[in-house]
Amino acid sequence: MKEADRSTDDLPFKSTFGITGSYVGLGLVIVALVATFYISLFPAGGPPDAEAFFASYLGVPVLIPFSIGWKVWKKDWSICVPMRVILADLDFGRRVAEEVPPKQEQNIGLGRKVLRAIF
Repeated sequence: MKEADRSTDDLPFKSTFGITGSYVGLGLVIVALVATFYISLFPAGGPPDAEAFFASYLGVPVLIPFSIGWKVWKKDWSICVPMRVILADLDFGRRVAEEVPPKQEQNIGLGRKVLRAIF
């Protein structure tokens, strides 16, 4: 949207936390990976063991060679995805939201009002 010089006001749904929520999510993923690494390296109730480490943290030794192999195969060493406006059609399949008049409040009980406020 930024590359196409469009506003996020055109979107029917926007995240409550926006870009900050994405950074918080990335931080939580990094914390989870560090915690998994630590638990794999120093298992609870036992000394550090290389075999146990690779058995529980097998994803990283497999992921790194495959990632490097893919970069060599494609000969593309960029980390980020290039943003090209030509490739993105922001209007295809887009529906215009019609203005719907708000529903009139019916005489409903307190329990339903509380449930609607929560959900």
